[in-house]
Amino acid sequence: MTPALLFSRNRTAWLSAPIQAWTGDYASHCAVRLGDRVLDATLWHGVHEWGAAEWIARHVIVHEIPIHNLDPARLASANAWAMSMVGTSYDWLEILGYPLLRNLGRDDRYVCSSWSLQWWMRATGITPAGRLQRFDPRHLRIAASVREQALAVVDR
Repeated sequence: MTPALLFSRNRTAWLSAPIQAWTGDYASHCAVRLGDRVLDATLWHGVHEWGAAEWIARHVIVHEIPIHNLDPARLASANAWAMSMVGTSYDWLEILGYPLLRNLGRDDRYVCSSWSLQWWMRATGITPAGRLQRFDPRHLRIAASVREQALAVVDR
């Protein structure tokens, strides 16, 4: 099965509404689907591995971007990294720094968008230009969508 980035909002508005208001986006969370597993970084669990059905029951998926044409060795490396991060603590300081426009986060902790971005960069070999701190779900969705659209044009 093709891996995918999942963009969602929580089924309880009080968790999603502040993020959606701050970013101006309809998604407040992102995750990586690897077959029947979903990995993400959450407030309560840090980096966590879920069964896809369990994860989907907790979220409303608003956009899914399958990531095509990945080098098998690069994908295997990205997936190994992702699994090695399970159990890593959530980066509360990055969240606190976001509205202050400051990078307060730690390199060894993640929020959903920074964790998903790290997996995507490892899987594709692409590092988006510009700042990578305070990278929220809409930035990742744009970067991944542009890559997939470019691949579609090349395949024609």
